[in-house]
Amino acid sequence: ASRIWSTASIAVCEKLPMVSSAVSASSVLYSSIGLYFLPKTYLGKWTVGLIIAFFLFLILAMLIVASGQEGGETIFDNLLISIPMILAVVSAIASFITGIISIIWKKERGILIFISAIIGLLILWFVLGEILVPH
Repeated sequence: ASRIWSTASIAVCEKLPMVSSAVSASSVLYSSIGLYFLPKTYLGKWTVGLIIAFFLFLILAMLIVASGQEGGETIFDNLLISIPMILAVVSAIASFITGIISIIWKKERGILIFISAIIGLLILWFVLGEILVPH
């Protein structure tokens, strides 16, 4: 069904002069290296969902801090802030792991998968840096 929709949209867009070149360039990109925007596999959808959860937990923690809650010396001094932050970190690292698995084993080539995996890798790198080299 998605192939029919994409060929129908390409046929409609080819009639428009400005869109025609962009559509043909995107279809060449898709056909030559197999890139696309949205995930196709179940694991790829989990990857994007986990990175969305990361941003939602991060926003929730920022709203809690903006409401007047303050942190302490350790991460467990204020559980109202630390629980959303821990959930955000766990979901970002899980997004990295599921993204790598879907890219390598499931041959997922969605652009959102690559972006999600890179964000998860950066969060993992940050967490490992905080644990291994505390300041």
